[in-house]
Amino acid sequence: STSHPKIAEVLLERGSPDTALMVLRWAGRDGGPHVTSLRDAVTAVRVRVECGLLTEAFMHQRVLCTRVKEKNFNKTASGNTSEKQKGQFSNWVEWVEVLVTEICCLCIRRNLVDRMLELPWNSEEEKYIHKCLLDYAIEDPLRTSGNLLVVYYFQVLKFNSWFHVQH
Repeated sequence: STSHPKIAEVLLERGSPDTALMVLRWAGRDGGPHVTSLRDAVTAVRVRVECGLLTEAFMHQRVLCTRVKEKNFNKTASGNTSEKQKGQFSNWVEWVEVLVTEICCLCIRRNLVDRMLELPWNSEEEKYIHKCLLDYAIEDPLRTSGNLLVVYYFQVLKFNSWFHVQH
């Protein structure tokens, strides 16, 4: 439990995601109440995606972002908004943007976008998936990123069509 979170980050950078995941879990830093920074959260999500645990990475980011949102809400409701606490868990929207974008970029790099698009993203998260896919498609229109953006549009339209038919 005394392992520094940077150890997992270094292991990941050296191409040992499975070992990084073991270190995070053994140290109790795999998503419990010990995640105190956005940097640690990004590392935990990266490790999971690199280990092929996409669904777990998705759930992890969702839980972390919900936890940050609740902490921000509770601080605001109690009037407890000291500068130290504001900095510790900055705006939850920033956490959503950073973590979802990280997942999306890793999935593009690892050719896992089809699996990523099947996950039950909420509307806040979908904004960042769309932005990430669009940025990749604009950067290099001849890569498969443009195709992935089209697939994303079809899936969103299919869901929206189904939703409107049901209601």
